[in-house]
Amino acid sequence: MPGSLKVLRPEIKATATSLVRQMAGEAQFNGIYFAGYLPLTLVRDFVGLPEGGQAYQLEWASAAFDFLGPQNERGQKASPQTILGMAQWSSTRVPRQHP
Repeated sequence: MPGSLKVLRPEIKATATSLVRQMAGEAQFNGIYFAGYLPLTLVRDFVGLPEGGQAYQLEWASAAFDFLGPQNERGQKASPQTILGMAQWSSTRVPRQHP
């Protein structure tokens, strides 16, 4: 919920500011890297996912969104193998938490 994210705002802002400063000093700006950085680092840490799998996380997220959404053309093209790969990775690397 938006209210719950307020406590995370300083860390997100500091990380984004640092990244922008770093990238501003480079000869080229890689927008894809910038767009994926926060989800693949901070959000991963906030939800408790371990490191590893970053190369696939955006693909998994997109496939899961399409697969679980309406079964229009995008939903039908979502790869069940991609979803299975995500499930296999997470079942072996994400610790189970018991209430």
